[in-house]
Amino acid sequence: MKQKMLIFAAFLLIMPGAAYCIDAPAKQPIAAAVAQNSPQVVVVQTPTAVPQSAQAPDLVFDGKKTTRFAYALAVFAALVLTYLCCHPVLAFIRRGWGIKKTDIFSSLNRAAKQAYWNNFGFEIPQDADIDDLFEAMYNHRYGRYRLTVPIILLVIITFTLMLLEALTAVSQLPIENGTGGQSIASIVTITTPIPGLPDPAMAAIAGAYAWVVSSLFDGATRYNLPPQAVLSAALRLVVAVPLGYAVMSIAPFGSGPFLAFAFGAFPLAQVQVLLKRITTNKLGLETGPDHLKDQVGKLDGIDPPTADRLADGDILTIAQLAYCDPVQISMRTNLSFNAVIVVQSQAIAWVYLDDNAHQLAGIGLRGAIEIRKFCDDLEAETDPDGSSHQLLQTASLRTATAPDQTARPAIPPAGLRNAFAVIAQDPFTQFLVEVWNSTGQGPDTAPALALVKAA
Repeated sequence: MKQKMLIFAAFLLIMPGAAYCIDAPAKQPIAAAVAQNSPQVVVVQTPTAVPQSAQAPDLVFDGKKTTRFAYALAVFAALVLTYLCCHPVLAFIRRGWGIKKTDIFSSLNRAAKQAYWNNFGFEIPQDADIDDLFEAMYNHRYGRYRLTVPIILLVIITFTLMLLEALTAVSQLPIENGTGGQSIASIVTITTPIPGLPDPAMAAIAGAYAWVVSSLFDGATRYNLPPQAVLSAALRLVVAVPLGYAVMSIAPFGSGPFLAFAFGAFPLAQVQVLLKRITTNKLGLETGPDHLKDQVGKLDGIDPPTADRLADGDILTIAQLAYCDPVQISMRTNLSFNAVIVVQSQAIAWVYLDDNAHQLAGIGLRGAIEIRKFCDDLEAETDPDGSSHQLLQTASLRTATAPDQTARPAIPPAGLRNAFAVIAQDPFTQFLVEVWNSTGQGPDTAPALALVKAA
């Protein structure tokens, strides 16, 4: 509720200025609207003083005092808007980062940390404590300090843009002089000007600010604000004005500021997709579809949003997912650590079995962890007609049917058993089993290897 109130407050502060900018071309002559398409910063000033006859004798405004008042009000508004933008990042640093760290550390016991350390090529110094080493490594790679530079850049960029936005809005505030209102811009003198922005720039910045604040609050709620997310927010604010003018160049007359605001409120990734489509259509280019993210989508539990999050972590193929660092992927994608372990287990099985892995999931052999448990049971079973051997026969029969239900040659039981043995002996499988056991799941919670009578 607190976050929703803060977001609502941001909209109350920026929407009047944005609405004024969007509606301005409809209230001005065509020549003035065209002149406002210039991207340069303009200076609001009056070369001559307002005639005394137009003012009440007892209400003569001082230009310098009025300018100081406008600057004070604009700085206050800019500070409030800057804090509102940075609040979710500060909240994540105070609380969210620790919660994410606890999620990972609570999923790894000492044996799992030892397996992680050995699997990723680290050397353990003599007499070193694995818990201290793992925590030092985690703090070095994912510590709070990594957010220091991004948040400083975000503060500088946000405050600068919000100050220009606020000065432009404040200069249009009317002040009653006894004979009718006049704006602050008409009171200041040429020696104390108030800088301002053109309407399209105002609209573009307002749209980008609205999206950045909403995005950062959403990330803080999910305890997922890595440095790249904060830097992306700062970049979104920086490119808002150039992007707004680029969109206006192809927009119908009169709709430019509105489109600048609308594009400013789009995520940068969607803006890139839209600009790519516009460019390819204008130039008549053909671009093929990207099927890389479709690969990880073949695994159970990987829907398109999850595939996008994995792609943000530079994981595009099943093989990459199978042998990646689970701690790193959990930090990059904000997937829970246990969920990463589960999909990695599936990915290893898919690397060896291809889409046959999908067919085996229905009999409890969902991934490498379950296959490792099955191999142990198979080796311990001496009766060739036992339940584990019968399950191996059933698994062989299931490989005769493709996921699209078409027939194909089955993998013989001997070949399938050899594939299972290779999966079980894969060093990364052994690591995943150790980690899975450390989560409290243990081998007894692997899918039951009950007898399956029919394929």
